[in-house]
Amino acid sequence: MFGVDEQVFGRGQSDQEAAPALGAVLNRRGPIMNEPIDLLRGHFGLTPAEARLALHLVAGETLRSAAVKLSITYETARSRLKKIFSKTGTCRQAELIIAVITALPGCL
Repeated sequence: MFGVDEQVFGRGQSDQEAAPALGAVLNRRGPIMNEPIDLLRGHFGLTPAEARLALHLVAGETLRSAAVKLSITYETARSRLKKIFSKTGTCRQAELIIAVITALPGCL
């Protein structure tokens, strides 16, 4: 069975190469849309980088593993997460996940 990275990005495919398809494969029932990053940006005012990090966390990854997959340092991921918390009105990753799932019903 594939790991989360392989399920989301495909074997040997980087996050940046697969970014347009990320939203389509986060829903295991099948692709339903390719725009969750744009929806998160519009709903919460997230930057594209913040939206990608949020989607990795919603997919069940740890902050450290998301940082590695996004090719950023752990400190950069922490900084982005703090901004995400501020913009979404949350203060814990569990709350963030609920906020994102609530904001994007049927997309994830």
